[in-house]
Amino acid sequence: MLIFNNNNIYMVIKEIGMTEEEIKIDIENQQSHYEEKKDLINSILENARNKKCNHRNLVIKYRRINTAIKAMVNILNAVSISTLIGDSPDNLMKYVALGTTSISAIISALNQSLGLDAKTESHNSTYLALSDLTRDFSARLLRNHLTSEDLDTLLGELNGKISLIEDASLI
Repeated sequence: MLIFNNNNIYMVIKEIGMTEEEIKIDIENQQSHYEEKKDLINSILENARNKKCNHRNLVIKYRRINTAIKAMVNILNAVSISTLIGDSPDNLMKYVALGTTSISAIISALNQSLGLDAKTESHNSTYLALSDLTRDFSARLLRNHLTSEDLDTLLGELNGKISLIEDASLI
């Protein structure tokens, strides 16, 4: 570790060929770049948090729709079975059973073609990945004594991980 006193600093400044004012300006510029890097990382993390909330809302939406569709299918199947089991000589009950079974089959096919289960799972995995990413990088950013090079590394890692998550995401 080098320890400088005023005479050593003056000698270094003379050897570099810079004035004290130029050194102060250079130090201030480095400090402002440091703050700009931190601000950039924070803005990227804020954007990731917003995306995380969007994915979470889509997970909730798709789960509700999927649950409602499955409940309808189950109700229609129950009506169909109960009308078939009933000892009614009416042809009407057979038509009700046929109708509810047909509607149930159509709704099931529609649900399967929409792929709500896959969409829900994809959005949920993206939500979880973004949650882990924001938590990890927020904690790393709060660590003391990060150098400008550390922030450069952190920024590179953050961009790489976000691009991997977005490549696997539906939206």
